[in-house]
Amino acid sequence: MRSLLQTLCWLLPPHRVKNLLLTLLGHRVHPTARVGICLFTGETEVSIGARVRVGHGNAFRGLRALRVGEGAVIGGLNW
Repeated sequence: MRSLLQTLCWLLPPHRVKNLLLTLLGHRVHPTARVGICLFTGETEVSIGARVRVGHGNAFRGLRALRVGEGAVIGGLNW
């Protein structure tokens, strides 16, 4: 059930509420980060810093951890 909730949260559009929900589910997502609609599969430890921008349409699979430092930018449509 928890992994389904996480998947649904990652599919939400960028918003402070999305960041809060992901934080409540055990990830570390800074409130100023802007994370687009993404697909995450598997159990991944996520840490996203301040002022990070992640574009729409990214797919993250088979990762143990994803750490994105402060101010980083990840474009869209990456696999």
